[in-house]
Amino acid sequence: MKLTSIVDAIIAKVNLKANLASPSLTGVPTSPTPIVGDNSTKVATTEFVLANSVNTLADLGVTSTAAELNKIDGYTGTATELNWMDTLHATGVTATEFDYLDGVTSNVQTQLNAKAPLASPTLTGTPTAPTQEVGDNSTKIATTAFVQANTGTPPDATTSVKGIVELATTVEAQAGTNDTKALTPAKLVDALQGANQSLASSGYQKLPGGLIIQWGSSTSTPIYFPISFPNACLQIVNSATRSGYSLGDTWFVIVLMNLK
Repeated sequence: MKLTSIVDAIIAKVNLKANLASPSLTGVPTSPTPIVGDNSTKVATTEFVLANSVNTLADLGVTSTAAELNKIDGYTGTATELNWMDTLHATGVTATEFDYLDGVTSNVQTQLNAKAPLASPTLTGTPTAPTQEVGDNSTKIATTAFVQANTGTPPDATTSVKGIVELATTVEAQAGTNDTKALTPAKLVDALQGANQSLASSGYQKLPGGLIIQWGSSTSTPIYFPISFPNACLQIVNSATRSGYSLGDTWFVIVLMNLK
């Protein structure tokens, strides 16, 4: 037999063997099964894997129910945080109370300190509130818009509407014809003076009701009144200024006339 043939045969048999370092096995390789719980570099067979696999949560020492585990589905916190919550839950904190913390991103007390109390709050910055309807008369908060809408230019006052009233001048008070302006006590005195009054020995006084009182004295006839009759003479009263009642004597006359 030639030497080359022998070498080729040896090489063919060597190629059928696996390398000791990182072999690439084919077919159905087998290996002895290590004991359960073995934790080494030994090859693990399928038998070893099944004998050491976790079939239930209890195998991992988990005592929580599936429903409880579903509650933390998607949880991204640490095991330490989970243990802390478990400890807190053991103190009697309920799931509802835990839900109160949902969305809290900073110290709760700090956030509460930034809130105003319901009773007598002291607001800062630029507080806002809903604007109430015009005419609302209640304990609701009034915004600046409400104030502006309810305190515009008031209407002129009338006998049935509250509003602005202008004071009459002396001339208007004495004329007695304006029905939209008010009289102060001083202007009421002025109303009886001016053209409405003459305090001479032969004089008159015009009253707001329309009556005119005239007086005078004379020792002769005819007698002339201080002002003419605007309508009619209602009454004349005379008296003697000395003994006797002859027409030639000095006498005093009061005349009442209707101005209107």
